[in-house]
Amino acid sequence: MFLRSFRPATIGDLVTEGQKVATVSEDAEPLITQIACKVRGMVNPGLEVSEHFKVGDVDPRGASVDHTTTTDKARAIAGGVLEAVLTLTKR
Repeated sequence: MFLRSFRPATIGDLVTEGQKVATVSEDAEPLITQIACKVRGMVNPGLEVSEHFKVGDVDPRGASVDHTTTTDKARAIAGGVLEAVLTLTKR
């Protein structure tokens, strides 16, 4: 399957519950949000994807979140990786 270029929602958009955010293929059902949220990421159109492949990311905090920055979770993971690398390079 390929993600079609038709994407009614783009990164940074606030979407409502039940809103269509993307279409994966002509014969597939559109992707519908289950919650009101802000779109944080979407794969590029034309990318080949398999069934159940994650094609986007949303944030339920909505307008209160800055989609142009990293999340707290991503920052924590990056900090752990940096700490591991620094520990291993001291040996």
